[in-house]
Amino acid sequence: MWAIGHRADELEFTQNSMEAFIGAESLGASFAEHDLHFTKDHMVVVHHDPNLNGNEECGVFNGKSISDVTLAELKTCRFKKEKTAIPTFEEVLQRMKSSRTGLLIELKDG
Repeated sequence: MWAIGHRADELEFTQNSMEAFIGAESLGASFAEHDLHFTKDHMVVVHHDPNLNGNEECGVFNGKSISDVTLAELKTCRFKKEKTAIPTFEEVLQRMKSSRTGLLIELKDG
């Protein structure tokens, strides 16, 4: 049987934050489920919703669609709880490459 961390470990951490991936790993999850979106400059980032929806502090980008902001603009946002940036898919891959927790990817359009 597999244990899948929905949105990584959203019970303890902001969904799809790097801390949520680390939390899912520390709980022994078989997989950490997460969502991918493309930025305006075609970079792949890990975020549940297509919009910057209030889980993060983004200044003038609050409420905007991820597809309407560049990666550099998105990196100015910080999750309110953890005070860390929205991770890119590459950052998650690098962090989790030696983990026993696999990645269950949902690619979003929007």
